Order: sequence, then structure tokens, then C-alpha cells
Amino acid sequence: MAVASLTDVGIVGAGVAGLSLAIYLRSIGLNVTVYEGQADNKAEYTNLWTLTPNGLRSAEALGVLPELQAVGVAYENINVLNGAKEPISKREVGSESKHGYSALSISQAQVVRALTARASTAGVTIHYEHVFASVVTASTSKDVSISFTNKSTATHGLLVGADGLNSAVRAHIAPTYKTSYMGSVALAASAARSTLVLPANSSLPLSIADPRGHVMFSPIGTESCSIAMAHAMEAPESGDWTALRQDKTFIQSVLDQKAAAWDSLVSDVVKDLDPVSLSLWPMLSGAPLESWVSDRVVLIGDAAHVLPPVGMLGGNLALEDALSLGTTLAKLVNAGSEGLHTGLKHWESRRMTRLARVAEVSKSFGKMSKQAGSPNAAPAAPPKPDNGWLYDFDAVRDLEVQA
Repeated sequence: MAVASLTDVGIVGAGVAGLSLAIYLRSIGLNVTVYEGQADNKAEYTNLWTLTPNGLRSAEALGVLPELQAVGVAYENINVLNGAKEPISKREVGSESKHGYSALSISQAQVVRALTARASTAGVTIHYEHVFASVVTASTSKDVSISFTNKSTATHGLLVGADGLNSAVRAHIAPTYKTSYMGSVALAASAARSTLVLPANSSLPLSIADPRGHVMFSPIGTESCSIAMAHAMEAPESGDWTALRQDKTFIQSVLDQKAAAWDSLVSDVVKDLDPVSLSLWPMLSGAPLESWVSDRVVLIGDAAHVLPPVGMLGGNLALEDALSLGTTLAKLVNAGSEGLHTGLKHWESRRMTRLARVAEVSKSFGKMSKQAGSPNAAPAAPPKPDNGWLYDFDAVRDLEVQA
């Protein structure tokens, strides 16, 4: 097996974290190959994201911000109402004057499409229908050899697992790691903006906190909007959510049942949803990993940190991870095995420090969503974190902090 070279990097997962990292590494002259299990990246990621200033700052440094701003909707506050449609508060999620960027409402599908196009232009090689199977061999001084379920193999100087919550690459670093279900799912779908009649003196995005549940309306472009709710339910006996996530009839029926408790603000939107957009995600949690690095295998994005799909945190962390790791690798190309190990462990330490604090915010949102999904929920407004430390974070400067 050849002596490892960091000029050749393999990335498993053509999602936001993997593609962002690939684009950055190509910009500094490295050869990058991305492996994606799906047939192509035209599969619809139907969930809606809010990219906050920390994520957008990373996107700008990665060189992909213009593509995202071209398709997203900028805003600075979420309007929070009670069930009587009376204003409770405004939650700041971005501010150009305070944090350098407004927030951006954008679907995950739009992000992935934009990054895929940019990766192609940058010369990133993407192999679809390559389902990762295992790390065959790995050490700190030799190339990483990997295999796929189609019996093909590949060898790279570094392997990055960016393959999501159910990461297969994670098994190399934490073979016994398991996620746990929090008792609620997030339901979401899109509809024509014309179906939503906003209360007086309010605008999108709009959050309603009420004993009947927590409802969130967000803009999608200029013609559409999304609606999202939490729903308490038992997990499938098999533990496999695939069938339920694909069952559009079931998702619509649950939304219909929940909308029946509301007036026309919610019910008019729910009765005219785009069936393709109907989505369900189980809210999962997982203990922090002890390590994101082993030999020449590294984890980023949801593969490295499992956070519930609430609070607008995961996508922004993925962009931070990509920029932080890309910046680190740019300095380690000629560092040798010992220098690589030291550099990656410093990177890991900084990202884990960041994650520990962000995870506390995620817990508060997860608790709120779980309560909102319960039929006996009490009124709850979204928590108001101190946004400065969260939104002003600079992933490159953070690497300068010594352990």
C-alpha cells in the first residue's frame, strides 16, 4: 500500500457538508472524489432550512454564498404569536448590522442542487450509486482503502465521512454508537403562498406557540411557503422509519388531524399542500462521540454530531465543519503523519468545544418541540439564546485558539 498523500481525498456523502468540503479542497488544488449512495442528487430534500450568520459566514469563505443567496429568501426575525394570533416576541436569527448577515430561508434541496452544480464546475468527481460498505485498511501513515456494496473499492490519502445521521463511516470510529428517538417527529410540507392569510401586522417567517402545538410558517421563494409542526408518536416496531417517511398519505392524514384543532390560518394551508413535499423526520438524539478522527478517517456534519431537526442548527454546523476541516487540511498537506495527527486532533478539539455549547441550544429546542407535540402541551415560546456567540462565530479564527 502506498504512503498516504493528502493531495487525494475521498468523501462519503454528497450532501451539504461533503460537497462544501469538496469544493473548498478543489480550490486549494487537492484531488477530491465524492461517493454518494443515491442514484443521483436530484432526490428531493424536502425540509426547509434557515441559514444563520455563522453558516453564511462559512459559506462565503467556502466560496458558495452567491449561489445560496440567489435562491434563498433573506430575513432577520421570526415573528412569534400565541394561539389568539397576538404577538409574543420576535426572535432574531440574523442581522446584517449586528452579525454581518441576514438569515436565509432555503430548502435543503436548493442548497444541494447549488452545491452539486458548483462542485461539477470546480472539477469534483462524484460517483453516484456507491453505497459505502467499510474501511478495509487504515493507519496514520498509509492510504485508506474502502469498499462499497457494489464490490468496488477505492484508496485515498484521507477519508471523510459526511454521510449523515445514519453514517456508515462512523462505524469505523465508533462501532457501537446508536441514536435514540426522542418521542416526536417533525412534519412539514409546502403550499402556495396564496393559501396563507397572515394575521394583521405580521409577516413570514411566523411561529405560533399554543397549547394545541407549535406551528411554523416560512417563506420558500416568492410564491410558496412551508408549514412545520411537531407530533408525538411511537416509533415503528422495527425501528426503521423509511416506510413512514415515504408514506405521503399517512403524513397528510396526521397533518389533517392536527389542523382540525386550528382555525383557517392553519387549516387552509394544510388542505392544499403539495403532496410531493410532505415530509416526516424522527427527532433523534445521540451522545457526543468521543472522537471524530481515527487514523486517516474523519467525520463531519451529522455523521459527527446528532442533533434534532429543530432550532436551525444542523445545516449551519455542517458548513462550519466543512470550512474548519478544509482550512486545517490546507495547512497539513505536507505535514507528514505525525503532523497530520496532531493537526486533526486540534481541529477535533475546537469543533467539539463548539458543538458542546450549540448542543445546549439544540436541547432547549428539542424539549420545546416535544412538548408542543403532546396533546397536553402548555404554551411555549421559542427560547431566546444569546445570539452573539452563536451567530458571530468564525470557524477559521476559532482554529487559532490553542488547546
